[in-house]
Amino acid sequence: MHKNSTPLAKRIFNIIRFSGLVALFAVVIVVFSVFSIFSKATDKIKKAMGLKQKGEALVDPSKSFIDEVWAEGCPYVYGWNGSGFARENDALMAPRGNCFAYNLADARWRYENGFWGGSDLLKLTNVKKDSANRIKIKITEEEPEEGFFDRVRLFKTAHPAEYNIYATADYSGAFEASRDAEKNAARPHSIKINGRQTNTKVAFEKGLKLERGENAELEIGNINPGKEYLALVRTELRGWSPESLTILNMFPGFLRYGIIGGASLIAYFMSGNIVMPILPFIMLQGGSKSIHFSYLKNGKKIKFGTVHPRLDEATEALVMPKEAILADGTVKLSLDWTREHRLLDVRLVAMDKVKSAELIECELKSAVHSREGNIEVRNLQTKDGNFTHLIQGDSLEIEFGDGKPGDDRMAATYFLSTDGFYTSLRPQYRSPIRNFTRILKEKISV
Repeated sequence: MHKNSTPLAKRIFNIIRFSGLVALFAVVIVVFSVFSIFSKATDKIKKAMGLKQKGEALVDPSKSFIDEVWAEGCPYVYGWNGSGFARENDALMAPRGNCFAYNLADARWRYENGFWGGSDLLKLTNVKKDSANRIKIKITEEEPEEGFFDRVRLFKTAHPAEYNIYATADYSGAFEASRDAEKNAARPHSIKINGRQTNTKVAFEKGLKLERGENAELEIGNINPGKEYLALVRTELRGWSPESLTILNMFPGFLRYGIIGGASLIAYFMSGNIVMPILPFIMLQGGSKSIHFSYLKNGKKIKFGTVHPRLDEATEALVMPKEAILADGTVKLSLDWTREHRLLDVRLVAMDKVKSAELIECELKSAVHSREGNIEVRNLQTKDGNFTHLIQGDSLEIEFGDGKPGDDRMAATYFLSTDGFYTSLRPQYRSPIRNFTRILKEKISV
């Protein structure tokens, strides 16, 4: 007699499990939809009534930028090095308190109402003057996003060749530090990663590559309690928001959520766990990209600043409070990761060994858009809401004069300042094949 390979009880169980999944999926969709509709409706009502809106109670635009959570954007900057354009790093800030804005109207509202991270200030390391004594910069939009540039400026500072220049962590200016002072800088002699003691030399050989939610405690000695110090923090690896790099960005919104739903179904049947179907929704949420710096004193953890790792290596200067220095001349720092980043070095240099750098603005001479041709220079000279729009695959070539003539015996360092915002690439601009090959190449290179 032929025996049914699937017992009746098991088939009934599978039917019940499938029904439960459908019901759970429906509940998740309803909850997300209701929350989204309610959130947008309350924002509109509050805006009409002149009341504070979502996020406004947490963020005061008048506060120092150093207290806020920022994240680097995705447009890339290239500098002319005499023979071609070489990549410098990424540019543009993200909105404070929220790493990414998927909706164009929401992103623009955030920017115009002071919730974006302010002017970015990127130190350029590859640029050289061309034969016409000009500095050439190229800005590209390579990831599935759209960039909206309100203002682009170039600053120059002349300084002795034996000095290095670093942008401040709040991008409000720059510091000059002599190389001799950096050689004598205090470095960590003790490191704990997630509460466990770690060999300091080994830890910094390849850098501290930690992920969201992880922590490192650094102890630095031989500090003079009577002096102020500047922390020179060298980092790399921006850390990516899964939504911004996932293959799902190749598809329009309705199809994207269909794929997420399919992933939920597969996760449920493979695991038999009601938690797993929700993970695709959680994994695709954004987050801030930064490392928070605090000092430990009298059993308290006191935050004093934030650094913002870029895709490629960069150093930011963070002013450390006198109160952070203990009586025995040590400093205990606690660093919290909000995304995957690599910390390459931390050095403390006495403030009497550094000075503020004078930044002189260079004249913007021309701008050429890869699709639209010549751009009116005045459109990029002031923050007037007249944006230059880049979509994936676009580039913007800009030329600046070399700025105020300086002493030929002095070295020159340039900083690119950008104002604007970016958002998710809208469906009409998406290219599935281009995004697939780009993501594949990026994953292989990593």
